[in-house]
Amino acid sequence: MRTYPANQAQAIVQARHEFNIGLMRPVVDEEMIEAGISALRNERLVMGESVYKFEEEFARYCGTRYAVSTASGTAALQIAFQSIGIHGDDEILTTPFSFFATSNAIIHAGAQPRFADVEDSGFNLDPENASKKITSKTRAVEPVHLYGQPARVDEFLAMSEERGISIVEDCCQAHGAEYDGKKVGSLGLAGCFSFYSSKNMTVGGDGGMITTNDKNLADAARSFRDCGRASKYEMSRVGYTSRLNTVNAAIGRVQLRRLDKWNSLRRGIATLYRRDLEGVEGIRLPPEENSKEVPVYHLFVIRSEHRDRIAKRLEEKGIESAIHYPIPIHLQAHYRRQYGFSEGSFPVSERLAKEVLSLPMHPMLTEQEVSLVSRTVREAVHQDGAGYWGKKVIRETLDVGRTTGRVQVHAVVDNSPTMLSHCQSEFGPLDYKLDYHELLTDPKLSGVHICSPNATHFEVASDFLKAGKNVLVEKPLTLRSKDAYQLVQLAKDNNLVLCTGHIHRFNNGVRELRRALASGVLGDLFYLRFVWTGFLPPQGFREVITDLAPHPFDICNYLLDKWPTKVTCRGKGYRTKENEELAFIIAEHAADLTAQVEVSWLSREKRREVTVVGSKAEAYLDCSDQKGVLRTAEGTQQISITPSNTLREEVEHFLNCMTSSRESKPFSNQSDGVLGARVVSVLESARESIRQERTMQVQMPTAEEIPAK
Repeated sequence: MRTYPANQAQAIVQARHEFNIGLMRPVVDEEMIEAGISALRNERLVMGESVYKFEEEFARYCGTRYAVSTASGTAALQIAFQSIGIHGDDEILTTPFSFFATSNAIIHAGAQPRFADVEDSGFNLDPENASKKITSKTRAVEPVHLYGQPARVDEFLAMSEERGISIVEDCCQAHGAEYDGKKVGSLGLAGCFSFYSSKNMTVGGDGGMITTNDKNLADAARSFRDCGRASKYEMSRVGYTSRLNTVNAAIGRVQLRRLDKWNSLRRGIATLYRRDLEGVEGIRLPPEENSKEVPVYHLFVIRSEHRDRIAKRLEEKGIESAIHYPIPIHLQAHYRRQYGFSEGSFPVSERLAKEVLSLPMHPMLTEQEVSLVSRTVREAVHQDGAGYWGKKVIRETLDVGRTTGRVQVHAVVDNSPTMLSHCQSEFGPLDYKLDYHELLTDPKLSGVHICSPNATHFEVASDFLKAGKNVLVEKPLTLRSKDAYQLVQLAKDNNLVLCTGHIHRFNNGVRELRRALASGVLGDLFYLRFVWTGFLPPQGFREVITDLAPHPFDICNYLLDKWPTKVTCRGKGYRTKENEELAFIIAEHAADLTAQVEVSWLSREKRREVTVVGSKAEAYLDCSDQKGVLRTAEGTQQISITPSNTLREEVEHFLNCMTSSRESKPFSNQSDGVLGARVVSVLESARESIRQERTMQVQMPTAEEIPAK
């Protein structure tokens, strides 16, 4: 028997195109080729032994009694519909946001396709919308597990029992996905799979499969796929030639044995994407795995209003991406003509068609490749540099340089040429860069003030610390505590300064409040309340805990000189479901001392307020206006505060740290990089509390475990 070099089999199917990182990569290795050759030599070419074994093994994998192979996924859907007795006036309800084979199969089966819009929090058919579209003619609902994300099947099953309709799952992109502990394809009356070469598993060509526990349906499907035969020369119905070739089934059997491993690798790659892209402004990530829904990431699909810009930037870097799908089914030409659909019929599906972008996803992707893809995505949505806050920093630093001569602004980085042009018009002759990497080896540069969005902080700060530059990072230091403490260690190893932009430590109102607490005028403290609110238009990329909660927790530590031991957090996104827009956090510091933090992007009024309650008095501070009052049993009095320029003091503090070997106040005896890391630990616990719906212990290193500055 002929043998192949170890790398040749994969090379046979490796795409030949201009991209360095491909969107997908089907696998056909030596074992699969040998299985195909063996089937060609030893079995019938049509309906050989491998076909029946593949059906048995696939049914066992999905947890169903029967599996019937077909020539394609589209054929599987059509035959499944016909096998449940669909007639000409019957309607089948499905999603308009899928590949058009989803609904074409309904038409091929002789029924009428009807649509309901998808959920905005994911990509799949919304059960509530579907329920409203069911009529007396509705015979079945066809939920699609799009991109490998399981649909909410339990709600469709409840609908099925209540309305007496069938559920036929479109599993063509979801081989191995699970819902409520069961494999998709085993939940409805039937499940339909495709083995097209781009799927999570393939058969070395086209192929499909119907899974079911219904014997009558399985028998009918076997007849339909084989010319309608009842026996060799007798037909019981008008059927089709839609059989799976033996050689394809032989390859499919090997692929099925690899499927769980490949799906596990896909989930790991999805985790890497989430690590790199979580919190990136302008990006919405797909729904996460949870106890009920286990996706298999046939595609890793992000949403962004900057979709076309991201795709172009990826292409420039040799990275393939794709749009699945740019035209909703109801806006395809045939559906417009035949059913009268027009723009606005299904607004969520139409919005998805304008925002979705598929990033590279296949089991052979490396962590380095995922990092490159993610970095390119971040670059495309302007993640480096001089936005609103960055311009304020430039102005203040230039002023410090003019008035003290201690600092010179050397360069400004932003990957938007338009933003750099605006900065050049305002700030004059500086060195303007599109890529911060060009500055890593610049000998004139001694310090960097990082004002880019949260998700980029770790990468940018790490690169500059490794390059020997002192770093000030605007809050939060990073998104993950592990990354934050890594930056602290990196700064220590290189004898560099790492500061975090906890700007309210330079707020004279906060300083006066700390003095009042130290004087004992409030008595024994038992309650602190922080209200940090503002209004942000509906955007799926701003998570309120990361954006607004760092300052309250840093101020709390500055006032108390201690960190919470437990946090309980509840939060919700109303206009965007994937990120919290409102959160309430209870932080326990000791048995009788509690801090409450309210953060919200839903308030028209910007509030930055601190209330401290003790056994003798209560103090209130407006951090924005730097005004405060003290209320005692004798009455209310104003706290004397001389307002400070907090940003200027933050810049000067960074300079002090760079030019002095001693700690620069007001950071007690700790490095402010460590403070930044500890704040991230608290935020991380708060987010985990929401996810697990319980109180979380704050995991924070001891003083001995934290690197000294």
